[in-house]
Amino acid sequence: DELATHVAAISNSRPAGGFIGVLHRGGRNLDLSATVQGELVLLEIEPGLERPMAGSQILAHLEAAAAAFERCPGLKTLYDRAALEFRRLTGFDRVMIYRFGDDDAGEVVGEDRAQHLKSFLNHRFPGSDIPKQARALYVRNLVRVIPDSAYTPAPLEPAPEAPLDMSDLALRSVSPVHMQYLRNMGVAASASVSIVKDGRLWGLVACHHNSPRLLPYEIRAACRALAGGLARQIKAKEEAETWREKLRLRALGDDLAAVLAQSDVGDLSLEEHVGDLVALGEADGVAVFRDERIETAGKTPPHTALAMLRDWLVDVDAGGVIATERSESLFPGAGAFKSWASGLMGVVIEKSPL
Repeated sequence: DELATHVAAISNSRPAGGFIGVLHRGGRNLDLSATVQGELVLLEIEPGLERPMAGSQILAHLEAAAAAFERCPGLKTLYDRAALEFRRLTGFDRVMIYRFGDDDAGEVVGEDRAQHLKSFLNHRFPGSDIPKQARALYVRNLVRVIPDSAYTPAPLEPAPEAPLDMSDLALRSVSPVHMQYLRNMGVAASASVSIVKDGRLWGLVACHHNSPRLLPYEIRAACRALAGGLARQIKAKEEAETWREKLRLRALGDDLAAVLAQSDVGDLSLEEHVGDLVALGEADGVAVFRDERIETAGKTPPHTALAMLRDWLVDVDAGGVIATERSESLFPGAGAFKSWASGLMGVVIEKSPL
């Protein structure tokens, strides 16, 4: 009867269901959630907090974390602070901020951990580490918890007549491959919180624990709210850094243009100021080609490789800037200088007459 009363709380205004209350049985608190699927109500009952947190307590933590995020001067400090705040909230041994790149590869950009654990900061992982179907679920389900990586999956009894879509259920089982992956890392419990920016999966808050650990509904809800605030701060700070970089480049470009305009050596002045080009592009190295001469600054490949690059730039020049993060995708001879550079930017100012 008590369960029926809770389930009846799901109205037409809440078709997706969600958290509907707490049951008290045998001195234990049990979180009750429900999901509507067609004519069915899928009910989940899981252990809750022994001492439920007051709403004001959770709100105070979220407000303090949000204020700390705002005070961070840049993205790096924001990532580190986010890892700290999520670890305080969840109590996990290790919390990492995991960012996806354009090629779906991941990088740990922030971390807070117990002292006895080794660091994963700046570690990189291939895109295959998290399959595409898993990424889709991370946008759909913002928090995913594995309380015990050594658990034994339990079948539904009795078996449903038609297959159930358990994508939105917290208690659905996990791929055995992933479970073995966690055990190989010595992880007994894990949790992941999606960082969704502009509707796309920007990254994850990845949590690991050395012993089994629950993450009750109240904490999961707080994690979702905190991740939303983190996503907004990431966007704001990315935009601020982009704006500062535009101002920096405009100032450097204007200064260099003024110096070149005042030079007494005409078109040779660019070679004289090749070092300024390193700062302008924040490059490891720069090469300026003029006829058969090559002037360099910073770290550059051998002149034979640079000559190949010069000839290629002249051949493919279409009157614009050529830029890539993966040189071999554009320049067939990039393998000759892979030890020096993986990306390049080039522009043909003027082609010498043949």
